[in-house]
Amino acid sequence: MLSSYEWLYAQSPEFEIEFERRYSFGNVSIYVTSSDGLIQSAKINTDSLFLFDFKPCESELIGKCVSEQAVWEYMDRYLAAYLKRS
Repeated sequence: MLSSYEWLYAQSPEFEIEFERRYSFGNVSIYVTSSDGLIQSAKINTDSLFLFDFKPCESELIGKCVSEQAVWEYMDRYLAAYLKRS
């Protein structure tokens, strides 16, 4: 199947991609460097006036498969837990 994850990412050279989404508190941008279908590094920025510590989230994304849906699902869970603690 041409749209399979393995076909799209598993043997790909290193590349960078940006994912962006609007939340109620502001925009979030996730910059990902990937190689062989896995996230090698991640940097998360926001234009929010609230202070967020995204370092743990960035670290947790390393080694995960490059999938926009999976990245945002992880981010949603992280933000829900983070906002619950605040």
